[in-house]
Amino acid sequence: MTDNLAALIGSRICHDLISPIGAIGNGVELLTMSAPAGSSPELDLIADSVHNASARIRFFRIAYGAASKDSVIGRQEVISVLTATAQGGSCLLYTSDAADE
Repeated sequence: MTDNLAALIGSRICHDLISPIGAIGNGVELLTMSAPAGSSPELDLIADSVHNASARIRFFRIAYGAASKDSVIGRQEVISVLTATAQGGSCLLYTSDAADE
């Protein structure tokens, strides 16, 4: 029961955080489109932070969220989440072609 409760709480936290992060990303995009000279360093910093936070939330949702026993995550989704999480960080992600496996 406590394992399931922890997964449900993890899922809820991820769900509650992704909406404001998405809203901030949308706001940055609108500000960038309306800026006369395009993007500024400040907006770039915020956009990078939003991208990193979104990638981490996607990772945490998969790692700690509640899922049914029959849930399957596709290889491309796993690679997408790991690649986004590793961007700008100190780790490298090596993948093999699906045909190699």
